[in-house]
This record gives sequence, structure tokens and C-alpha cells, in this order.
Amino acid sequence: MFYFVAQPAAIHVAVLKKNRSKLGSILKRGLIGGLIALFLVEVLLRLFGYSTYNVHRERPIEIHGKKAVVSDPILGYRNAAGIFDFKYPSGRKFTVRHDDFGARNPNFMTDPDISFYGCSFTYGYGVDDTETYPYFVGELSGKKVRNAGCNGYGLTQAYLKMQEDFENGIVPAVTVISYASFLDERTRCTPSWQQELFANKILGIDKNIRIPYVSKTKGPIHFQYIKPERQLSKMAEYSSLWYRVEKLFLKNNSEVENRNVAVSVLEAFQKLCKKYDSQLVVVGLMDDDSTTDVLKKVKKKGMQTCQFKVDITKDQYNLFPDDGHPSPEAYKLFARTLLLHLELQM
Repeated sequence: MFYFVAQPAAIHVAVLKKNRSKLGSILKRGLIGGLIALFLVEVLLRLFGYSTYNVHRERPIEIHGKKAVVSDPILGYRNAAGIFDFKYPSGRKFTVRHDDFGARNPNFMTDPDISFYGCSFTYGYGVDDTETYPYFVGELSGKKVRNAGCNGYGLTQAYLKMQEDFENGIVPAVTVISYASFLDERTRCTPSWQQELFANKILGIDKNIRIPYVSKTKGPIHFQYIKPERQLSKMAEYSSLWYRVEKLFLKNNSEVENRNVAVSVLEAFQKLCKKYDSQLVVVGLMDDDSTTDVLKKVKKKGMQTCQFKVDITKDQYNLFPDDGHPSPEAYKLFARTLLLHLELQM
């Protein structure tokens, strides 16, 4: 009797063992196949030039050891006063001069006709003082110009810098603020931008540095501060695939919200310029859809807009192989486009 009861149970156990063995074999083959696939993807990425995260990537260095930026309790960091010489690893050099207010202002005037605010495209990173687009605007128009751009600034820092200048009595007839969609992550200081600041050794200036940002669009803009921290894992230094996946997750933020924040901050620019009786012009640095969309929105709100359509991927319009920033030739086109706009508007 026991034999007949036990036999089905024994068969059932045997079947379970067999199924488990098959499942284990399938999982093992799947795991091995997955690892091989990941390895092949990694190899392909390396072959096509996609590197891992490089903690020690090359960048221009200050020749005389002086830091061109200093920490600031309001702006996070600002251009340091003085003259600074830079040298790329290739040997190419450029020189910048900052006034006491942190503007790239070789003539040191405090009564400009036109002031420029923005990021490295406005500042003219990688070129001499006489090769930036604000300089060309002054040269071509005969106007006194002041370049208050700073590397790495988003709209948040540009606004705070303009507010500081206005309060110090530096109020031009025309204020030009540069905008592009790539500034959105800086304006909000997203995890991807925090990583970029960390990679550029911003904490080397001051380990307690705090970066201002705007995160919400409802009501008056509210400035918050955050200390940039490393966002990428150690694995990103060894795997190109892992690095790309992590970067993708870091950039996972809403484009719609980015645009709304950008419009809100630009409205704050508009209000401040009206208060100090300075004509505001919002310049689009790029010709992409996101930048164009923001320009359309602020134009409907009564702001003057102008958009540059220079393809800086072309060799004559960038600083490759040293840098991806615009070349003096591109900046000349920027200047002519802006001056044509100002002539038509005025």
C-alpha cells in the first residue's frame, strides 16, 4: 500500500528536480549570454570612441597658477579680478582680463551702452578678450560694451549677476541675456550639472561652495542653494556602457518643466530691466527646437528676441581639437546678427 502512495510522490520529486535542473541551465545560459552581449557592447563603444568617465580629463590650465574664478556667497562663484593666461594641452594660449566686478572688461568701463550676461559662449571661453562676440559688437557699432558672462553660468547666476550690477549703478541702455536649452540643467542645478561642476573641480575653489538654482515655476522665483556632489559611481570610470547608462539617468528630467523654469527666470530679467529702465534682448545661442520654443514664449510676453543660426559643428566655427566652444569667426557672425536685430528694432 505504501509503495503505491509513495510512487507518485517520488515521480513528482524527480520531475521537480529535472525541471529545476532545466531552469538552472536556462538561467545559466541566459546569464552567460547576457554577459557576452554586455561585453560586446562595451567593446563596440570603445571602438567607436566612447570612453569611460575620466576623472583627470585634460583642460586648459592657468599658466601662472592664479585661479580665474573665486567663490561667492550669492553667485556660487564669480570671475576673479585680474589678468589670467591660459594654455591648452596642444600649446594654444589665450588671455582674459576681469574687472573688479568680475566682468571680462578690458577697458574697465562702468558706464556701458550694452551689457552682456550669460555662459561661456558670452564670456568667450578659449579666445582672447578681443575675439569675443560682445567685443565684436562694440568694435562694429562703436558702442561701449561690457561682457559680464561667466563660464558655467545658467540663467539663475546670470540673473543674480545682473541684479548685483544694477544695484551697483552699472545700468546700460541695452541688456543682452544669452539663452540656450543646454543652460536649463544649470538653471535648475540638476544632478547631471552637479556632476559636471564636480568633474570641473569647482570644489577646489572652496569645499563649502554652494550653487544657486531655481526649481519651481509657480509664483515669484525662489533661489535655493546646493553643494555640488559627485553623482557617478566608481564603476563609470571602468565601463563606457555603465557611464552612458548613468549619464542617461542623471539627465532624466522634464523638458517641459525645464522650459517653464527658463521662461519664469527670463520674466524676472524682464521685470528687473523695466525697473531700471534698461532695454532687454534675449538672444538664442542655438537653433534647436527647445531654444526656439522658449524664445517664442518670451516674445509673446513682450520680450525682444534674436536667434543665432551659426552651425558651430563646422570646423571654422569652433575651437577643435582644443575645445568645442565657438571660434572668433563664429563670434563675428553672432555680433553681426545681433547688431542687425538692434538696428531693426531701434
